[in-house]
Amino acid sequence: MTATTETKFDETIMTTDNLAEQLRRDLLPMCFVVPGDLCQIIDTVNPQTGRSTIRGETLAQVREREPGAVIMPLADWIEAKTKAQDQPGVWVPVSEENYWRMLEVLPPAAQFAYAFLVGEATDHHAASGQPRFACYRERDGAFEEYSRPMTHREFEAEFGKCPLSYS
Repeated sequence: MTATTETKFDETIMTTDNLAEQLRRDLLPMCFVVPGDLCQIIDTVNPQTGRSTIRGETLAQVREREPGAVIMPLADWIEAKTKAQDQPGVWVPVSEENYWRMLEVLPPAAQFAYAFLVGEATDHHAASGQPRFACYRERDGAFEEYSRPMTHREFEAEFGKCPLSYS
């Protein structure tokens, strides 16, 4: 992201990007998670009660159904998930049949020549909230899938500018 606005706070220049990040960290709640499990947050912590927001459980009660659960800042979980999501992927061979099945199952979310994003998001980027899609390409007669979901921005960086047809 490119920051365009700067604001002076206590002689420190803060860009709109790092100001927004600090505000987000300060305002986000604590959450119940199992360390290393970046697929889910069990629940957020009610700041008045210290219990889970949805079920009203204590940490001990959460641990009965989710062994190893801890309470941690949601911002730390988002940071860890973002780091994992942003790891580079690799192109993995797939069959021509699988390539065409994924191209035809839904209209592509984006397409550039023989590369496309599957028309339904797999998940969303933890930091930006942008949808991430399975990505396929055909290159020199070989059919491949990217080993992790890709955002539209990543797709355009890899293949070129193209519209996103996803809402």
